[in-house]
Amino acid sequence: FTAISGGTVTFAPDSTSSQSVNVAITNDALDENDETYTLTLSGLTATGAVTLAGPTATGTIVDDDPTPTLSVTSQSLAEGNAGTSTMSFVVSLDAVSGRAVSFNAATADGTATSGDNDYVALPSTPFTIAAGSTSLTIPITINGDTPYEGDESFSLNLTGVSNATPASISGVGTILDDDQQPTTT
Repeated sequence: FTAISGGTVTFAPDSTSSQSVNVAITNDALDENDETYTLTLSGLTATGAVTLAGPTATGTIVDDDPTPTLSVTSQSLAEGNAGTSTMSFVVSLDAVSGRAVSFNAATADGTATSGDNDYVALPSTPFTIAAGSTSLTIPITINGDTPYEGDESFSLNLTGVSNATPASISGVGTILDDDQQPTTT
């Protein structure tokens, strides 16, 4: 809003009417909480028995912007023959938000399993995209090996989304097998 100061409100003699004080509100496109401001009246000058009752009032700016949409991308990565590598899932908003967006993320086995040591499982874990940001990255550790097993996949699922509208909340992680297929003779 645009701050005001030093204005004058005048009532005609013998008047019981009300007067308006206008405060200019600045529009924006951020989804945010409703916001408040205070208007304070002071410096009453009058003749007769006039008193100022309730010299402050609160104005509320009601947010009318849409909630951003939350989604996660699918990823793929060659597994490697040894050690670990990182598959990075990007969780993003389709618009900047004036509020922090929170959610939980967890992996779920598919043809790739954490029990077979294809990847390191992520138990349900809370994450937050800070107000003013549009994305964050969730790293998942992929374990390299040498047996031929074909491409394998697992999912990263988002739950408990707050301050955003869930869109695509499940990303598929594909571990690309880079090992030689055995031959028989």
